[in-house]
Amino acid sequence: MNRLSKREKGFTLVEMLVVVAIFGVIMGAVYSLYLAHQRAAYKQQDVMELQQNLVIGMDSLIKDIRMTGFLVTKSATQPYVSTLGHYSSQVTLYSASSLATNTMQITKDIATVAGPTLGPISVDSADSLSWFHKNDTVRIIRTSTASFIQPILADNQNDTATTSIFTIYTTSSGTPSVTLARSPDFPADVDFKAGDLIVKVLGANYPESISYVVEGCDGSEDPIKCLKRTAGGATQLVARYITGLHFSYIMDDNTETNTPSDDQIKDDLRAIKVTLTGQTTKKVSPTDTSSTRQLTTIVNMRNRRQ
Repeated sequence: MNRLSKREKGFTLVEMLVVVAIFGVIMGAVYSLYLAHQRAAYKQQDVMELQQNLVIGMDSLIKDIRMTGFLVTKSATQPYVSTLGHYSSQVTLYSASSLATNTMQITKDIATVAGPTLGPISVDSADSLSWFHKNDTVRIIRTSTASFIQPILADNQNDTATTSIFTIYTTSSGTPSVTLARSPDFPADVDFKAGDLIVKVLGANYPESISYVVEGCDGSEDPIKCLKRTAGGATQLVARYITGLHFSYIMDDNTETNTPSDDQIKDDLRAIKVTLTGQTTKKVSPTDTSSTRQLTTIVNMRNRRQ
């Protein structure tokens, strides 16, 4: 019988089992490390998405709060803000227009005459006019005195859903000027003055209401909560994963309160501190916990009226 030389000898079964066991331990450790890094990456991605949603939601709130009270007098039916509480799932803001940045100024006096249209009406600039398009709905608002900041109406005429509403008929950037289609209820004996504002609006009511609410994204008790904005009767989803909306109120004397009275809101409110809270919902494994983040800012009231 030929004996195998040392060079021809192989591994024994025990040696093979030892190598396989060591390899399995190493691969198990590597896989566990991979899973840990993957879980951390997914979690960080979820947190970044949550933070982006918080920023988007806060930006929308800041823009509307800054325009709260735009062309709304203290004597108006609605205050600047309402339904505000310390911890609130809903807030309503009031402005002459929920599209208040879309505004142009009349530069020459014009007397209304009988007929389906008004104009051409000279306006301040082509840049302002560029925000307006055919069939847009607008109001004409007078700002000459602090006591008369409201849609232009005829004497003893009440503002209704159609009284002070016009639509854009044509625009001319070369002049620049605009022609309006008359509201069926608007009389032919009302003059517009240089300085009056043409403001784009979404709704028929004056002042317009802009509401925010935190609720299930599909309108039910969906565990995933969203921040929603309603203006002009249309609701849009602003940001996902928002679980809380928190307000506190800074007065002229720098005091801060969570529950301001109506008189304080009307006379003394200088700024609103807004806190948005959000929470992640995605889980890589059943043992993962949700992450919570908050974003806080102070927004000054820029359109207070005496």
